[in-house]
Amino acid sequence: MGEIYERMDNMLGELRDIMRSNDHSEDYSTMENIIIDSFWRDYKDGSKHG
Repeated sequence: MGEIYERMDNMLGELRDIMRSNDHSEDYSTMENIIIDSFWRDYKDGSKHG
């Protein structure tokens, strides 16, 4: 589980860096919530990705 969390954290960090200089930078928080909610929903349901 630790490796998965680390990969998610790295991915979100990269997206945050990209969006920082983007016209939609104010949408990062919403996007992050959608990704995390989806990840945890799949994790709790037993779905495995990657």
